[in-house]
Amino acid sequence: MKTNKSTHKPSRLLRNAGLMAIVCALGFPAIGSAQMADSDYRYDLDNAPQISRSIQTFMMGRTVQTRNQGELQMSLGASHERMGESAGSQRFSEISARAEFGLTDRLQLQAQLPYQIDDRQGSYSAQTNFGNAEVGATYSLLRGDDPISLSAAMDVQVPVGHQASLPASDNTLRTSDQTIWKPALIVAKDFGPTQVHTDLQAELGAGPSNRALNYNVGAVVPLGKFAPTMEFTGRTMDNRAPQFYATPGVSYSLSDRAQIGVGVPIGLNSQSTNSAVMAKFSFGLR
Repeated sequence: MKTNKSTHKPSRLLRNAGLMAIVCALGFPAIGSAQMADSDYRYDLDNAPQISRSIQTFMMGRTVQTRNQGELQMSLGASHERMGESAGSQRFSEISARAEFGLTDRLQLQAQLPYQIDDRQGSYSAQTNFGNAEVGATYSLLRGDDPISLSAAMDVQVPVGHQASLPASDNTLRTSDQTIWKPALIVAKDFGPTQVHTDLQAELGAGPSNRALNYNVGAVVPLGKFAPTMEFTGRTMDNRAPQFYATPGVSYSLSDRAQIGVGVPIGLNSQSTNSAVMAKFSFGLR
């Protein structure tokens, strides 16, 4: 990533958005349960269907759906980035394994572990290590016949391995040696065959340098076994200028349980990564 000029405006944004995300992730389940109880939604409280699942996952963001009770979804993602003034100044690659399990039809548990390779120009050899692990949960808040779908999530990024061996980029916390709390809110709605998913996630660690805000809007249109996607993504860290990306992609359903997808994040400002490509493969077990 390129060096960014310091600014105090994102700091106020991060504090406000972080507080909102915490309230949403921690408070909405209780509020939603109370509202449904008052309206006598007992019939489908434990078995509320959600909007159809056109894709298993976006390249950059996340979908609103949680896994059904007893369903296990495994995915393997890979990404490659080139950063700096020239394409060869820094190359960063990551292979990430993720698991999602439906504890109930509304509550999902998830875990993720990446393996990272950082190759900088002039270095004797590339630095490799396991990245920060993430564990968390996602809860579906609304009924299937509500006008929108809404989920809240809380993930915890836990440092593993020797994080100091991987140089931290200017605008990422993936190599942080601190525990990072990540409350998130995901909203989705379908417009005919098209679905639009929006997610907001705060990253909250000790000190301003370990705080960030991620936001993503993704649309998907299923066309048979293919599902073209388009995402607009932003990332702001405390006292730094934000990054913006547009990510066109496409997913292909190999079967009703397996899917593969590719995407190309395109940087929209000078703080963004020069070039990148991503791929994901997912399969479900029941």
